[in-house]
Amino acid sequence: MFKVDNIKTNDKQQRISVHSHIKGLGLNAEGNVVQDSCGLIGQQQARKAAGVVVDLIKMKKMAGRAILFVGPPGTGKTALALAISQELGDQIPFCPMVAGEVYSAEVKKTEILMENFRRAIGLRIKETKEVYEGEVCEITPIEVDNPLGGYGKQIHHLLLTLKATKGTKQLKLDPSIYESLQKQKVEIGDVIYIEVNSGSLKRIGRSDAYATEFDLEADEYVPLPKGDVFKRKAVVQDITLHDLDYANAHPQGGHDVLSMMSQLMKQKKTEITEKLRHEINKKVDKLIESGQAELITGVLFIDEVHMLDLECFTFLSKALESNIAPIVVMASNRGNCLIRGSEDVYAPHGIPLDFLDRTIIIKTVPYTREEILKILRIRVRIESLDIEEAALLQLAMIGARTTLRYALQLLSPCSQLAKVYYSNITTKILDEISRLTILLMKTLAGPLCAAIRPGRKKNVENKVVLITGAGSGLGREMAIKFAECGAITILWDINETTVKQTAEMIEEIVNSIHYHYHHNSSKQLTSWSVVDVGDENQVAQAAQKLRNQFGDVDILVNNAGIAPCEPFKNLKSEKIREIFDVNIMAHFWTVKQFLPAMEKNNSGHIVAIASSAGIMGSPYFTAYGASKHAVVGFMKCLYEELDENSQIRLTTVCPLGISGTGIDIPTKTRFPWLLPVMPLEYAVGLIFDAILREEELFVVPKTFKWIHRLLSIFPQKMASTIWKCLDYSVFVQNESNTTSNHNNDDGDNDEPSSMTMSDNVTLIDVEDQLCLIWDISSETDVQQCLYELNADEIFIDTVMRTENRRLAEISIGILGNLSHNDRISERIATNESFCSFALSMFTAADIPFLIQLIRFLHINVHKKPEKWLSLIHEQRKFFIYQIEYLMANCLNVELLRLLLQYLNDVLYRDEELASQVLFTDDDDSNFITALCQACQQILTEIDDQDNDEEAIDTNRDVQFFHNFWFILEMVTRGINIDGHHRLPDCGNISELFIRFATGQSFIDFESSNSINSFSAACACLIRFIQQSDDVKNPKNISTIFQQTMTIDRLKLTFNKSLALLSDQQLPIHQDDDGLILRNLHANIDHLYRYLFSS
Repeated sequence: MFKVDNIKTNDKQQRISVHSHIKGLGLNAEGNVVQDSCGLIGQQQARKAAGVVVDLIKMKKMAGRAILFVGPPGTGKTALALAISQELGDQIPFCPMVAGEVYSAEVKKTEILMENFRRAIGLRIKETKEVYEGEVCEITPIEVDNPLGGYGKQIHHLLLTLKATKGTKQLKLDPSIYESLQKQKVEIGDVIYIEVNSGSLKRIGRSDAYATEFDLEADEYVPLPKGDVFKRKAVVQDITLHDLDYANAHPQGGHDVLSMMSQLMKQKKTEITEKLRHEINKKVDKLIESGQAELITGVLFIDEVHMLDLECFTFLSKALESNIAPIVVMASNRGNCLIRGSEDVYAPHGIPLDFLDRTIIIKTVPYTREEILKILRIRVRIESLDIEEAALLQLAMIGARTTLRYALQLLSPCSQLAKVYYSNITTKILDEISRLTILLMKTLAGPLCAAIRPGRKKNVENKVVLITGAGSGLGREMAIKFAECGAITILWDINETTVKQTAEMIEEIVNSIHYHYHHNSSKQLTSWSVVDVGDENQVAQAAQKLRNQFGDVDILVNNAGIAPCEPFKNLKSEKIREIFDVNIMAHFWTVKQFLPAMEKNNSGHIVAIASSAGIMGSPYFTAYGASKHAVVGFMKCLYEELDENSQIRLTTVCPLGISGTGIDIPTKTRFPWLLPVMPLEYAVGLIFDAILREEELFVVPKTFKWIHRLLSIFPQKMASTIWKCLDYSVFVQNESNTTSNHNNDDGDNDEPSSMTMSDNVTLIDVEDQLCLIWDISSETDVQQCLYELNADEIFIDTVMRTENRRLAEISIGILGNLSHNDRISERIATNESFCSFALSMFTAADIPFLIQLIRFLHINVHKKPEKWLSLIHEQRKFFIYQIEYLMANCLNVELLRLLLQYLNDVLYRDEELASQVLFTDDDDSNFITALCQACQQILTEIDDQDNDEEAIDTNRDVQFFHNFWFILEMVTRGINIDGHHRLPDCGNISELFIRFATGQSFIDFESSNSINSFSAACACLIRFIQQSDDVKNPKNISTIFQQTMTIDRLKLTFNKSLALLSDQQLPIHQDDDGLILRNLHANIDHLYRYLFSS
């Protein structure tokens, strides 16, 4: 009998997207998180916050606001945005976009944003349509003769009979309906429906009465329609506003050839006009008012929102306030970064602060390994994959080490490879896919592969490691490190005694570790040989012996070297040859012996221990530095020569200075915290980690690495000058006492020679060289270069750590110049420890340092007032005490001028601080007395000048008096006459006022600053008079002024100032609250009437 199998239909499978498992936020009625529900795992706090946002949206209280998800990549920001739309309803439009989509050469950025805005706004149109629906019983086209003549016929009309459960109906239809029947291949027995208004026809399926007609049928069977053939049907259609915009902006053409050809051609993207959108909005409003349509607010998700520029954020701010606006959800994985479209404006998440105020920020946190495992289980179930539990655990560990997104993307290639092997996903398949993924990244990214791939340490257990110069110092410590990790160490050195000692130390270490878990106890784990690596024949013989005993070398560490330190003119020809034989030719001979086997195995690692002298020039290291430069160049060329798919790794190590290596060269470093001489154990740890991580060029310490990069941008002469300023050098002997100074980098010589410091050492004048940097630091280009290389951190550390006040003065002066750069001032302001340190240094005894410090603080309080003023508030008492102490004890006029100007600016910017200067917990505060002493000190200096023409005619002599009265007015503005705090005697204030009001140049009435300061002086004097005992007898106060014989000039000053204020002939600077000094006219008039009323 013929066998018939069940055949599946050809229905399209639903595509499984990344977030297809997300069904909602997974919250209960109280808003608490239900674990592992709705497809979301973890992120409890973020889900709770999103639930609150959903409630606000449902209550229609989110107008004009947006939501911002912030967190590292792969923490579920997009999933939470989709979950919010799911919580709002099943038919809510969700429009995702990436901020980078707005940049186009065809349309404006705002146009693309508006398109996505309208894509996220839905319109639900409800219509009642009249339709004919039923099973086709008859299709009869009625033909007539062609009216144009000939033998042809044409269809006049169509007779169509439809059957439903309540009867049949014959319809006379237009001939165009017959064409639709033919296009859809409608036959007798099919179920169709026809709309009355539009005449559109649709085939629903075949009547189930014909289901037994064939054994195999690919068609869909439907029941006979119920009711009458003619019926009214409610139809709900969901569209977006962008659909309406596009349909009206690009109407369909006719059926002529030209229209059809234009539709086939690629359409250029054009903008939809605002006028068209306005007309569509009117139509939509009419439909909503008539009840035929309903507006549905959707969700617009903008990922990587930090890629938008200022123009886009301005547009978004306006669009959020419109009547028709979706719920805008944004996501960013950036911290404080540059706002796109600006030159030097930084803000959190790259979003302007005014727009950031409109957002509700929700933070996401990285997933734990357990949470990643749960998410992977959900994805495996959704995608119907068969995976072993061990492979799933390994995939979760990969996700925890890298990102969740990377782990999820490995599932699909693993499933495809599993189909090839006809098995489920195993750990073997996962390892293969991981290896292929890394290989693909290397093929596509080339040198960037190392940056993309996680920097894991490789396993050196049972690897054969050859180390030259292993008798002492760095070579010995490196050999011990490798031995502790289970490697087979081969030791070469020219000194038999020291290399044998190293081998004995390694044997003790090996015996003390339980190697029986990993090694055969009979296996030899170390071997040593006496080899002169500068001799090619000895290297070849030792290499053949090594291969016979241990096989191929896996890791070659070229460490041997000698480092003579003497002037070039003293170097002998034989010594130069010896240096190059050991320091560079040894690399050629060893690599030549072991590289072929590495290439054959496509595996291996070559390490070259170079030096800082290989990338920087150093005096008295001419031959040594040349050889180390050759080592660096050799490794670079070898890297380029290897095949791009080669698995042979190259590492070049350039340490600055290491103690305890067998080289007794006295090293002098000006800044040991910046360019340190590293202990041997510490340096070996760093270098060994770099080898295990297979770094290509490793420069240690990192500070030297950055200094080298900084100096590389300067011309050679300037770079040499800066390097000399850092004063990292060695001491050399007198020419007459010079002996043979050849030392092994790592113990490759017989016995290191001693060196003594000469009396003829030439020390670099560090201050003069840094002054050169100080001079050029005011240039904009230099400031930009120093910013990019973080050079300001060097000078910050110098100020905080050095004990040399002159060096501190120069460094703070350089920082003052650099602070004119907005980016550097921003970075300085973020260093709270340094800012607090700078504000606590007013009591320093060094006057030049204080002058540069106050200039630095003055510049920065202008650049970043909010940051610096908040720090001053935190240490308000100590800050006021320091200022008071400095004003009372300082005799330097220039410092006092700068101090008064800085204090005036600080108090003007912070009125709260000004009001608290006199109201400290210390009742013995003498701030006003100290302020008057500082003013008297400056006036005394002016009076003592020999040249009378320069006595008070300079701008700075005028400005300091203005600053004095402004400060005094601000700190006494809130004084309470009947309170506990009293002002001191007004005698000094009266004398200073007379000096100010009757001076030749203090009041010129040509600037608003002059009249403002005179008003402040009047206000201060009134306050002091009202608090003095003489207030009961005003005549005594008047006598003070009348006795000065300046009554006429004083009256002239008052009258002129009042006249100018009354006629408004002088522009007055204003702030947000009004005039800089309030009630100018009232202050002056009040004192005038009080003094001259008699």
